[in-house]
Amino acid sequence: MIHNLFDEYRFFARYPDRELHITAALFGSLIKHGLVSSITLGMALRYVLDALRKPPGNKMFIFGLEVRHRVGGPVVMWRRGTGGRLLLRWGGTGVFTPVGAALALDKE
Repeated sequence: MIHNLFDEYRFFARYPDRELHITAALFGSLIKHGLVSSITLGMALRYVLDALRKPPGNKMFIFGLEVRHRVGGPVVMWRRGTGGRLLLRWGGTGVFTPVGAALALDKE
């Protein structure tokens, strides 16, 4: 079911406002409650990041903001790879930042 939801992402911009709002609430709840992890979490965060890169007022930008509102606090994504394991952190601004930049902001 979650896989089908992610497959639908490419059509979200065509959704009516009410259905897009419901979908954003579902996306945010999946992330907030830890119901997606690893690769699936990476996909969800990538979709939200893509939406937040749209111009303000765009339906997909609003989708991204609604997901961010639903999630609430910071979201941390871990990925195994060369160097460090932590790849992205969702800061309090609602923007994805590289870990190094996020840590620098936390110290200020």
